[in-house]
Amino acid sequence: MLNYIWAGLVIFSLVFALASDGRDMVRDVYRNGTPLPVTIHFPDGYQPGARRQSVNVRVDSGTFAELYTTDAPLAASFGGTLLQTRDGQQLQFAKDVSLPEPLATIRAVTSKRDNDLRGVVDLEAGTGDTLTATAVLFARVQFVKMSAITQAAFDFAETAVSIVLGLIGVLALWLGLLRIAEKAGLIHVIVKLVQPILRPLFPDIPKDHPALAMIV
Repeated sequence: MLNYIWAGLVIFSLVFALASDGRDMVRDVYRNGTPLPVTIHFPDGYQPGARRQSVNVRVDSGTFAELYTTDAPLAASFGGTLLQTRDGQQLQFAKDVSLPEPLATIRAVTSKRDNDLRGVVDLEAGTGDTLTATAVLFARVQFVKMSAITQAAFDFAETAVSIVLGLIGVLALWLGLLRIAEKAGLIHVIVKLVQPILRPLFPDIPKDHPALAMIV
C-alpha cells in the first residue's frame, strides 16, 4: 500500500512540475535569449588584455522591473569579475551574492557548483574607461521544477541506500552475536528465563523453543 502511495505522490509531483514549467515557458519568466542591460564599473579602468578584472555591476531598477515584470527590490550594485578569453567575454557576479528573482533561480540552475550568476557580454570600451554600458546574456533556463524534483528523488534514493547499508551492518553484527550465543548455549538459558513471561503471550510457540529467545 505504501508503495502505491509513494508512486502516486511522485506522479502527482511530476505532473505539477510539468504544468508549472510549461506555464513558465509560455510566460517566458526567465526571458531566455533576451539580454539584461547593465552598466559595468571598472575601479582601475578597463584593461583589454587582462584575463580577469574585478568590476561592479549596476542594474537599473526600472529596466529590471520592466524586463522581468517584477517589483522585487534591487541592490544599487553587485560585485563581480570580468573574464576575457579567446572565446569571448563573460561577466560573473560575486559568489553567493544576494540576488532577486528570477536572477536567483537562473544562478541556481546554471551555476550549481560555484553559485555565481554568469553571462556573456560584449565590451567595446577603450583603455582607461571606468564605466561602460552593455548587456549580459544568461544561459537558457527551462524545466526548473522538473529538474528540482528529479534531483530530490535521486538525493532521497541515495539517502535510502545509505540507511540500508548501515542497517545491514547492524543486522550482521547482531546475527553474529546471536549465532555465538546459540553455539555457547546461552539461547537455551535465555529461553528458560523468559519462558514464564512470554508463554502466555505466545501460546502457540512450543515449550523451550528458541523463538522465545529470538523474541527477547
